[in-house]
Amino acid sequence: MIPCTSAAVNCDWTGRHRSLNTTEKLASHCADLVNQLQANLCSFSEVRQERVLRCMLEKLPHHQGIVEEIGYDRIIAVWDSRVWGFSEDANVVVDKQGKFVDVELIHKSTKQKIAFICTHQPANNISCNNAFMFQLERIIEEREVDGIMLNGSFNMDYEELVDWIDGLGLHPCLNNQVTTQSGDCLDNILISEGFGFDKMRSTILRKESKLSHFPICVSNENRSEDLEVEETEVELEQLTREQIENEGF
Repeated sequence: MIPCTSAAVNCDWTGRHRSLNTTEKLASHCADLVNQLQANLCSFSEVRQERVLRCMLEKLPHHQGIVEEIGYDRIIAVWDSRVWGFSEDANVVVDKQGKFVDVELIHKSTKQKIAFICTHQPANNISCNNAFMFQLERIIEEREVDGIMLNGSFNMDYEELVDWIDGLGLHPCLNNQVTTQSGDCLDNILISEGFGFDKMRSTILRKESKLSHFPICVSNENRSEDLEVEETEVELEQLTREQIENEGF
C-alpha cells in the first residue's frame, strides 16, 4: 500500500468569501488548509494568478509545487518534499484540451512511483470530458507506476462520475457526500488499488468554509489527530463580480 494523505480544493473564484480579497490572503488560506489537513499531496483549481503558488510556498517551507494554465483556469499541484520527489524519468504533462495536470512522483521512503493527476472538468462539455478520458486511459494502460491519485472537481454528479470511470480500476473515495454549498457532490478523489481503498478515510471541511466548494481530503496514514467531518453549512458572504474582475485573484 502506498502511504498518502491527499487533499483537493476548488477555489471557485465566483464563490469565495469576501475576506479572501487579495492574492496573498487566498494563498495564505490555501497554505493553512494544507497544514490543517496534514496533506502531503494537494491540488488547487480555479486559481487565477500564478503568484498564488509562490505566496503559498513561503508559508510551506517543506513543500514544492507547480502551477499550470489549462485554458480558463490554473491548477496548482503541491507536495511535501520530505515525502515525495520527482523520479529520475519524471514527467509533467499539461493538457489544456482535457483540462488536467499530471505529475509523476516517487515516495521517498517506499520508492513507489505514482501519477498525481489534478483536473477541473467543465460542466456539460462532452468534448473536454472525452479528451480527458482518452488521456486517462493511456496513463492507466501505458504508465509504469504503482498507483494513480486523481484529485478533481468533476462538475458531474456522483452517479455520472461512477459511470464515467467504469472499467478503469479507479475508486471514488467520497460516496455521494456533499462537497458544495449548494448541496452537490461535484468534487472527489479517485484512487487506484495501490493506495488501499479499504484503508482510506475521508474528511470534508464544511464548517465555516470560506469556499463554495468544501476542501476534501483522504488518507490511509495515521495523522497526528483525527479530523472530524464537519456537517455545518455556512452561507458565504461572497465577493462581488466587480471585485473579482478588478483584482483578478
